[in-house]
Amino acid sequence: MGPVARRIDLELGSEYQKAHTQVVEALDSKRYFQLIEQLDVFIKAAALTKHGTRPARKVIPPRIKSDARRLKRAVREAKKHPAGTGDHPALHEARKDGKRLRYAAEAATPVSPKKTARLAEAAHQVQKILGDHQDSIVTRNVLRRLGAEAFVHHENGFSFGRLHALEESAALTAEHRFHQKWKTFPSATLP
Repeated sequence: MGPVARRIDLELGSEYQKAHTQVVEALDSKRYFQLIEQLDVFIKAAALTKHGTRPARKVIPPRIKSDARRLKRAVREAKKHPAGTGDHPALHEARKDGKRLRYAAEAATPVSPKKTARLAEAAHQVQKILGDHQDSIVTRNVLRRLGAEAFVHHENGFSFGRLHALEESAALTAEHRFHQKWKTFPSATLP
């Protein structure tokens, strides 16, 4: 009912243009180029820490385990909130911790290729599912606002409400998929 697609296109197009302009300005700024130069100097001059002198097989597994424990804590926190209350930031924190573990496991591939590949893939799946969940939260916020604004434009907000309901369902599905996937999440024990 009403010009729903047009309103969404206008909203997202406007937001995209604002964000695009900000990114281009930031990438053209003096500050950005100074940052790149500083990173280049840092990389070239990086001194080894005490861990850098030890064998990777001794240093990396405890770091992977630490990131895995961090993810497990985030998941335990997320499980404290009943399904459907998924707007709680605990699931988003679990997503970020899953991403952290994924990148750490990918970087550790030379230490234990099979185990780290399995761990990285599992973390990626969790990250992806929770990303779908987070996308739904953001989308519902936009739809809620557009639905409320429809009244001001003498339009019907019902369609925005229906889309919101579909997004709620998608979020519940993602939450369920996450809990199912978590049951088979691999151990972070490396040799």
